[in-house]
Amino acid sequence: MNKVFAYHQLENSHIRKKVLGREVPTKLAHLENHIMKLHPKGYDTVIPLQGHIVTGKTFMVTDSELEKLDEWEARYERKRMRVNEDGNIVGAFVYKLKSIY
Repeated sequence: MNKVFAYHQLENSHIRKKVLGREVPTKLAHLENHIMKLHPKGYDTVIPLQGHIVTGKTFMVTDSELEKLDEWEARYERKRMRVNEDGNIVGAFVYKLKSIY
């Protein structure tokens, strides 16, 4: 199983169900020392900025579901990062825009 941190569209349960074909339980989580930034073409991404926090949700997916997410997030690259989940620092995949500008 793979943990994913969602900070925008994938926080929405309807979109997760559309992409994955099932509902997945989530946990509140935070990506520390980052901000969410909107690309001029309307795509959100996270970029490092000391002292800031991006709030989102984590959820677990299978390898095949991770491939579905990769297809859905085609403009993004999947990065392994550390997020704060219920006070615990855990590894999770985060989708970041391939090119901010």
